[in-house]
Amino acid sequence: SAGRVRSTIKHVATVRNKFKDNEKGNTAKDSCTPLPVPPDYDHGLFTQQNLSFGFVGAPVAPPSPTGNYCRLSPLLHKLASGGGGKVVVFGGSMTHGSGCVVSAVGGGKTLMDGTCAWPARLGQWLRAAFPTAEVTVQNMAQGGISTYVLFTQLGLLLESHGDADLIIIDTLTNDAWAWAPEERRSSNRISLVYEAFIRSVRDILPSVEIFVLLAGCGSCGQQWSAQSKIARHYDLPTLDFYSMKGMPRFWGGVHPPWQVHSVIADTIAGVWAQSWETNCSKGPLGPLPLGKSYWPATDLAGLTTCKEPLSVYVAGNSSTARPQIAGGDFRLYEDRAGKPGWIALQSGSCMTFNLTFGKEPRFAVTYLRSYQNISDLQVKLRKATYMLRGHWPKGDARKVSLYSTKWFKSHGRDISKSTHRWGRIDKYSDFGFMKGVKPNSEVALDVCLYPVQDQTGQKVKVIQVLSC
Repeated sequence: SAGRVRSTIKHVATVRNKFKDNEKGNTAKDSCTPLPVPPDYDHGLFTQQNLSFGFVGAPVAPPSPTGNYCRLSPLLHKLASGGGGKVVVFGGSMTHGSGCVVSAVGGGKTLMDGTCAWPARLGQWLRAAFPTAEVTVQNMAQGGISTYVLFTQLGLLLESHGDADLIIIDTLTNDAWAWAPEERRSSNRISLVYEAFIRSVRDILPSVEIFVLLAGCGSCGQQWSAQSKIARHYDLPTLDFYSMKGMPRFWGGVHPPWQVHSVIADTIAGVWAQSWETNCSKGPLGPLPLGKSYWPATDLAGLTTCKEPLSVYVAGNSSTARPQIAGGDFRLYEDRAGKPGWIALQSGSCMTFNLTFGKEPRFAVTYLRSYQNISDLQVKLRKATYMLRGHWPKGDARKVSLYSTKWFKSHGRDISKSTHRWGRIDKYSDFGFMKGVKPNSEVALDVCLYPVQDQTGQKVKVIQVLSC
């Protein structure tokens, strides 16, 4: 009803006022042309929607922008000068747009998934705000992907985005489900991975800036604490929807409706517009350094990734290598829209991945884990075997399916067996499996479906294999 709706106009105005409070002490005169503020701008494909919606249910206080919004200066000045600007967004299925649907109205176009998601809506505002600029918003979100899985494949993901000006990280929702119950009890492990991801982004792309979005999901408290303290440590520009009073009710679950996506996009647009008005007269700033790490460098170094992989098998990228089918019914297809993988349903199904190693041999397997009808993966390297569990462990009540990454390496420090801070983190690595693998060598890796007893359905799904 009308009495239960707060308008977007009021919402964005409040956000802008909070931004001004956050920027107090800045007395610089603004000689720049103000940008259009939501909802008063050309929404393009999204004009068919009723933009007078608001926060339904209990009163909701808009999020307070935190962090140093001057970090947006390089991107906004490029766009204002008519140049090209590129924004790359990382996240999970929520960010990708799963569950976001707006039916066609009055001959308009039905919007769903990626065309309905908040990154597409943000791109529309940027094009309306900077009509002479060439705006690119690349939504790289993938269903079932956590920060840790993104971290392990970061070098590959950023390979084609060296020209990015800004990276937006929206991984809170999946991080809330990607960790086992015993791991979720401590936010240390989660914040370590989140920090490693942020620092690796800047290592690979030194001139890129980072914007943090903290989702308003109702069960994300422990993970919110882990991510927000890292964002605060680096003073990254952040929008925190989780802290909004009443937001979990409005959010409505893992895959929120289109209204949430519209609120996210318009809120980002509102605070970016205010940032421009407040800071543009200072001129474009260079990329600001991250500075000292939150966690010790030795702990961050204990996390493994391949910034420059030597062997690359990615189910969703046809330009990468393809494994040899050694038996059974492994084949590449999408069991769910937009989620390709090498999938097998029969016992005895095997694939062979030819791996090339560098100076410090290591490799990773990313595969599906779930709560029902999922089998184990048996990986074989030379004479060694290792079992990757497909089913969540006993006592784990998660009713979700997510991708998990397992690293194997033959060198370095293994924090998975450290007990002083991290506990036992099975996800990170295993040394014994690669015993005897020499640097700069080539070895065949066999991956097979290993059936689980007393289970009605058997299935495995491999997403990618990397080595370096």
